[in-house]
Amino acid sequence: MISSSIVGRTAGQSEVVATLRRVQAYAAVLGAIKDCYTNDLTSEVVAPPPFAVCLEWPVVSGWWSELGDFSSPEEALGSVHVLQDSRFHALIKQGQSLRTTGRIAAVRQTRAGAYVALKLETVDAVTAQPMVSSWWGGIFLNTSVDGDDRCEEESPLLRPDAEVPAGFDRITLPIQRLYPHLYSECSQIWNPIHTEKSFAKQNRLDDIILHGSATWALTAQKLIDFYADGDPGRLARIAVRFKAPVIPGLPITIEHTSDSPDGREVAFAVRNASGNLALTHGIAEFR
Repeated sequence: MISSSIVGRTAGQSEVVATLRRVQAYAAVLGAIKDCYTNDLTSEVVAPPPFAVCLEWPVVSGWWSELGDFSSPEEALGSVHVLQDSRFHALIKQGQSLRTTGRIAAVRQTRAGAYVALKLETVDAVTAQPMVSSWWGGIFLNTSVDGDDRCEEESPLLRPDAEVPAGFDRITLPIQRLYPHLYSECSQIWNPIHTEKSFAKQNRLDDIILHGSATWALTAQKLIDFYADGDPGRLARIAVRFKAPVIPGLPITIEHTSDSPDGREVAFAVRNASGNLALTHGIAEFR
């Protein structure tokens, strides 16, 4: 059970050093091979922008131990990522110390369970320079809310349409069956719903599912390549809702288009192998 009285409370804090090992591991699992991510001899190595979720995970995965009322840790882990909206203020560099804090922004009851929204801020731990601002939304399956729905602050608007306007381009991306294991280790984002079939079935899923953040991050890197000539510093924002699951071992298809004259605003969606929308209302903004 989750009480709506936690809205407005601090969701915790985490400090992480973006070591070269962590940055390169995350770049590798996304297939990001440009020198800016991999070559520490000729340039200052930076993290792919979606690396932000690795910094946010300790807060996202830890707040419920103090603020939630779950019968077991496994019950809390039976959550589904349904919203990710990140704005990138500066590139994260190898060796940088980073502090991430969170606040509970909303709690409400849904048919599937308790929805919780967190507002997350990541800054340089030494200079306090803003690095990333994110909204995270998750549904704790089969969990009830104690009290009335509460919202301190609404998350920013996404695109009104779930799908992409006609005339879009497509990118098909294969997903290896064991990819969730690789992503779990390289991101240090672990939840057995992505790697253990028995746990997935306990949560009414037919199979393990790919991390939502993995689908989001893989899509972000492809859009950076397509619309920003591979320059990660040009990505200002990427936001989606997560809908249908992605089953590892089957491909995904990224549908994307830009109707802005300068190509700086991109509409996108992602379909799973069954043709169902896995990521919806997608918007990417470039500098």
